[in-house]
Amino acid sequence: MPVPAEEPPCPLCGADERCVLYRARDEWLDRPEVYGVVQCADCGHVYLSPRPTAAVQGDLYPPDFYAARRPDEEIRAAWDTETNRRKAAYLALRPPGTCFEIGAYWGDWLYYMQARGWTVHGCEPSPHPRNVFGLPIVRGPIEDAGLAPGSLDVVAAWAVLEHLADPVSVCSQVARALRPGGEFVFTVPNFDSLAARWMRLDDVPRHVQFFTPRSVRRLADAAGLSVERFWFDDRLFAMSTRGLVEYTLRRMLGWNLTAYRREKRSREELERRARLSAWRRLAEAGSGWAPVRLLDHALAPLLDRIAMWRGTYGTMTVRLRKPAD
Repeated sequence: MPVPAEEPPCPLCGADERCVLYRARDEWLDRPEVYGVVQCADCGHVYLSPRPTAAVQGDLYPPDFYAARRPDEEIRAAWDTETNRRKAAYLALRPPGTCFEIGAYWGDWLYYMQARGWTVHGCEPSPHPRNVFGLPIVRGPIEDAGLAPGSLDVVAAWAVLEHLADPVSVCSQVARALRPGGEFVFTVPNFDSLAARWMRLDDVPRHVQFFTPRSVRRLADAAGLSVERFWFDDRLFAMSTRGLVEYTLRRMLGWNLTAYRREKRSREELERRARLSAWRRLAEAGSGWAPVRLLDHALAPLLDRIAMWRGTYGTMTVRLRKPAD
C-alpha cells in the first residue's frame, strides 16, 4: 500500500516556490515511494517534498529503529556513558536547574542529568522506546507536555529537529518555556557537508528538514532565540566523508547509486555488515574496489578534520539562548 504524501510549503518561511535538489527512496525500509529533497527559492532552506503525512509518519519508525530489543537491565547499567557526558558538556549553565529533553528515548541522558542534581522531564513521541528509568516523560510531542511559560533552564534535542514537520512551532514553544537566559541545545545533520549534499546520506523520509548554519539562524530568529555557538564535530553522531572516493568514482562511471546506497543503508545489510570484521568487509569489495576502500579509509580522518575546521562536517550541535529581560 502506498505511503500517503503531502507537498508542504517551506517550513521556515512559508514560501511555495522551490527547486528539486535530488530525489530519494526509503532505503532503510526498502520502500518504492520517491521523495524530493527540495530547496526553498525564497529563504534557501532545504526540506522534503513530497513527504509522508503526519498520519503515517509513525509507521516509518518500527521497533528496530529504536533498538527496542535491548533488555532493560542492560540500559539501566549503561547510563553513565561518555556520550551522555559529552551531551552535558555542551551546556553553558553549570548550576543544576530544570532540564527538558525532546525525544527522550528511554531516558538515559535525563537520568544522567538527574544524578547530577537537575530536575528533569521530557517527551518521547514514539511508543517503542520504554521509559526504563521511570522518569516524568510524556508519551507524545512537546505540545502534550503542558510546559509552563518560563519554567525551564535547559531544553535539549539530540538528532530530533530533522524529523519534525514544523520546527518553527516547536522552537517557539521551547522559547516560551525557557526562562530568560535559558538554553536550547540540539544536534542536527549539516546539509552544507559533502556527506549530506554530495553523498546524500540523510535518512529519507525520516529526515524531513535539512539544516545548514544559515537555516538554523533563520529558525532561531523566527522563534525569538539567539545563536550562541556552533560545534561541528563527531562527539555525538558521526556523519563522515568515509566512502567519498568510492561514491564519487561510482557516480562518474554511471553506476546505479540508488542501488549502491540501498546496499549501504538497508536494515538487513547494516545488520549483516555489523557482524563482519573490517577485513571481511574489505574482501567483499572485490579486488577492483578494495584499493579504493583502503584509500577512503586513509583519507577520511583528514577530510573530516578539515570539514570540522571549515564548518562543513556532517553534523552540527548548536546552542541557542533566550534573551535576558
